[in-house]
Amino acid sequence: MRRQLMPPDFTVRARSTKGGHHQVKRFTADGQLVMAFGRPEGRGDGAYVPTDFRGLTDIEADAEGGFVVTEGNHTPPRRTARFDVDGKLMREWFGAQHYGIIVCPEPNDPRHVWFMANRWSDHVVSLEGGKVRFQLQGDEALETPGSFNDGQWHQIVTTVGPGGQRLHVDGKLIGTGKLAQRTKTSNRLGLDLGPGSGNGTVTIDELQIFGHALAKTEVIQLSD
Repeated sequence: MRRQLMPPDFTVRARSTKGGHHQVKRFTADGQLVMAFGRPEGRGDGAYVPTDFRGLTDIEADAEGGFVVTEGNHTPPRRTARFDVDGKLMREWFGAQHYGIIVCPEPNDPRHVWFMANRWSDHVVSLEGGKVRFQLQGDEALETPGSFNDGQWHQIVTTVGPGGQRLHVDGKLIGTGKLAQRTKTSNRLGLDLGPGSGNGTVTIDELQIFGHALAKTEVIQLSD
């Protein structure tokens, strides 16, 4: 399996087609190999070597000639890692899911790269046509009557508990559903935050996850 990407220096980076995708390779535009990153056999047991790879699942070039990779095999540590143009490790994040790991550059600023590491989402908060939308699997979506794509910061709170799932925006209750608990039996939180089906950009400043459904007074306190 091979993925071609065109960073500014007009080279192509690709996952190795051999050895279980354990290398990142740089090619010229006409297909000549320039450099390979990581050992062909991949990262083994023992001492952790961050510049070796194990079970690559996706790769993306950034605007500075560097690249981001995700590893999603069943052997920890599963990670997302960013490297500069010379293959030097810049940053890494650990604990990704086994499946569905992808990365992509930010359309409006290719210096930034986004990644998604979730194999399913049953708790979706999105901005559909400017309206805040909360979709919990098993019930109809809750949605604001007005738009919130106004360039201002807003606080969104979703809860699932007695009385049904609820959507709050800026401390005000928008809607209530019929589900007192998630329909998924897994203990993983399948949370999806983003612009929904549109092409907009959603910026998140702070994310908090609580072990209980917040009461109305707690939601109001958070919005102050």
